[in-house]
Amino acid sequence: DIADKGLLPFVEWAKSGESIELRYKSPWRSTEIKTFQGRILRVHFSDGNLYLLFHDKTDREFILNASFIKESKVLPESIKFPNNTPSSEKLSAENWLEGFGVWSGAELQDIEIQILAPASEYYAAQRWHIDQEDTLQDGVLIRKLKSIISPELVRRILSLGSFVKSIKPDALKKEVLTQAEALV
Repeated sequence: DIADKGLLPFVEWAKSGESIELRYKSPWRSTEIKTFQGRILRVHFSDGNLYLLFHDKTDREFILNASFIKESKVLPESIKFPNNTPSSEKLSAENWLEGFGVWSGAELQDIEIQILAPASEYYAAQRWHIDQEDTLQDGVLIRKLKSIISPELVRRILSLGSFVKSIKPDALKKEVLTQAEALV
């Protein structure tokens, strides 16, 4: 299914620097299909989703979720970019792989989630983040990692249900509670 979403062409186009056109519609941001022209800088698979770091012809960089791409094609002529190189520090390579989520450039925070037994044993076998630190204390899994407070992380915590003992920092806890209330 991932290959059907264009994984192989996206990787090839990123490597070659091809000028491409994407027709894209995010259900979260638009009611109409948008057309972007530019190049793919990186392809990244995270938390069950394929993402593209895209450099468009107006010299902006942004993240696209590949599942929202309706059509993609190589353009017959190369696009001339104003600076010809990516300019955004916000979406630099360092931010691409750091933290959890959509690489918004937000500041990384110290996250701690405590998970009650018996779910603690199940989640102790899962890797959420390459740099996570897990400890078991009286059957409670204490998972620590650096992350932004992202929708992906909030959804992951919500999926734990009644096995959540505590969440830090308070801003993350507040966002989880807000989403839980909206669910109810």
